[in-house]
Amino acid sequence: MLEFFKEEEVRPDPFNIDKLCKLHSVTSKEEFLGNIGYGTIVLGEADKNVLHEKSGGTSWKKYLKFSFGTSKDQKEKPEEKQPVEKQSAENIDKKKVLKLTEDKIQKSYKIADCCKPIPGDDVLGYIDENNEIIIHKRQCPVANKLKSSFGNRLIAADWDTYKTLSFPVLLYVNGIDCVGLLNQITEIISQQLSVNIQKLSIEAKDGIFEGKIQLYVHDVGDVKTICDNLRKIKNIKEVKRVEE
Repeated sequence: MLEFFKEEEVRPDPFNIDKLCKLHSVTSKEEFLGNIGYGTIVLGEADKNVLHEKSGGTSWKKYLKFSFGTSKDQKEKPEEKQPVEKQSAENIDKKKVLKLTEDKIQKSYKIADCCKPIPGDDVLGYIDENNEIIIHKRQCPVANKLKSSFGNRLIAADWDTYKTLSFPVLLYVNGIDCVGLLNQITEIISQQLSVNIQKLSIEAKDGIFEGKIQLYVHDVGDVKTICDNLRKIKNIKEVKRVEE
């Protein structure tokens, strides 16, 4: 990340990092750096534009795709880039199921920030007013509103096999508080399953604990494995995937 700021001749101060956090819809510097480390955020042209954007400029959309940068001599002007993005959606056959490959997720489609679907979730695609395809969970409240108002813009979608990209998920756990419980949770996730915990928050009151664990997985199969293993801990009563 420091090399990126150096190439753009921009200081990596909190103000500029906050710009990039807003661009990628993350709430903290730690989450932003974690996403870069796991490859779910790759700094590219959009980041360069927002760093050099003057105040009062056009605000960025809430839904942003994973962007991959190009070299300086290959920079595209904003007005030249938009038709390229539109063309991919215009060529989509709505009668066919949209196949969500790793390459397409990285370059062509966007993951909806409202429901954050991961491979294995039942999903659909929505072509927005800018002719860009956004992937939602089918049960997402936003997707349900889109079905009733913009049904002609929806596309059936299905995931391909994913083992390279990682996606953020949030787990909720609760149970009976006891000594060493936190160590058991982290041991199962980090050591036995080799999954990196991005954030862990647990509170206990009157002998009962509850908490949230944010981590990265490849697909819903990983989520099931983690939940099944955590449920084996004696004092844990509930483990489930939740939204923010």
